[in-house]
Amino acid sequence: MADEATVRQSEFLAKLVAVRKRAGLTQQQLAEALGCTQGKINKIETGKIKIKRQDLEALLEVCNVPPEAAAEIKAMAIYSGPTASSGWAYSAAYTRLMALEGQAIEILALASERLPRILQADAYVLKQFECAGMLHDPSSLLLEKAARTEMFRKQPPLRYRCLLSESSLRRLPGGLEPALVIDQATHLLGLMASHEHVSIQILIYAAAIPWLDPDFTILKFDGSQRDLVYAEFATEGRLHRPAKLVADREEYWHQLQKAALSRDDTRAWLEDLIKQAEAGWQPLPVT
Repeated sequence: MADEATVRQSEFLAKLVAVRKRAGLTQQQLAEALGCTQGKINKIETGKIKIKRQDLEALLEVCNVPPEAAAEIKAMAIYSGPTASSGWAYSAAYTRLMALEGQAIEILALASERLPRILQADAYVLKQFECAGMLHDPSSLLLEKAARTEMFRKQPPLRYRCLLSESSLRRLPGGLEPALVIDQATHLLGLMASHEHVSIQILIYAAAIPWLDPDFTILKFDGSQRDLVYAEFATEGRLHRPAKLVADREEYWHQLQKAALSRDDTRAWLEDLIKQAEAGWQPLPVT
């Protein structure tokens, strides 16, 4: 993984150089536009220092990088960043997903065990990497997550709808820690309260479904860009664009949605979960 991460970092740095040259700027000219020194630009392009998020955004703006290309470069920055340098690298498909999700007009997601990163509370993120033995750069992990949640604030609003299996909140990283359960459930309630276009529905164990497939995410776009499905597996993920496959996944998602708790009932379920955790975690009765 570390060798792969090094390759991806090299690709990201080469992309930064290409962006600058395509804009017809020298390192000195770019530095002047960004209000820094030529030495800093050189250190960024050679990987001696990491580029900060705000500096990257300013660089892309100065170089007049189109929105779609800019989104992909930002994803490359995440993909080649602290998690990669610590021995963990995102797959190419997941990186592409991160690059494209901000361009979608609607996202439909299914999570069976692990909560989607964009819905994870900070404590969940850190506990997950701690349990995996990869908690090397906590602040960068949280900055990455915060950067992705910015898409909830985009205009026009992105419609984000996620179905969560009950087990995704029963089997949290590190086991059943009441404090983590309370923090995560409170975080989900806060997201729904703050963003009307964010919908979370729980598929309880008693939901009348034939089975639950592995996690997947559907990105729906406006205009000529084709919708796609990101399918999650244990060690990798894949992007699929064939129209029939996307349509089949969307139909399956809507079938599951019919069996899930409503948005209001999900709120009540999460509130009950918090109460149970506060009382010392007594299992909820199967309904």
